[in-house]
Amino acid sequence: MLSRGQPNPILLLLFCGMIAMLLERRSFRAGLCLAGAICIKIFPAFLVLQPVVRRDFRCLLGVVVGLIGGLVLVPLAVFGPAGT
Repeated sequence: MLSRGQPNPILLLLFCGMIAMLLERRSFRAGLCLAGAICIKIFPAFLVLQPVVRRDFRCLLGVVVGLIGGLVLVPLAVFGPAGT
């Protein structure tokens, strides 16, 4: 699937992981799953409203940490400081 440019199964896996972690009350891990989905495609960013409305700061912290890791640290490690 990924060789054809179809990230939708990975997005579905990350969404299911987010829901499972929220049900298990592991908010930080749910935020990391949501951040992974946001790093792949931008439309899951609307789901950040869910922890904002619930005032779940651990989930928001997970999203922020995941976005820093996925959008800053990974490109920095792959492309270097000049390429990033």
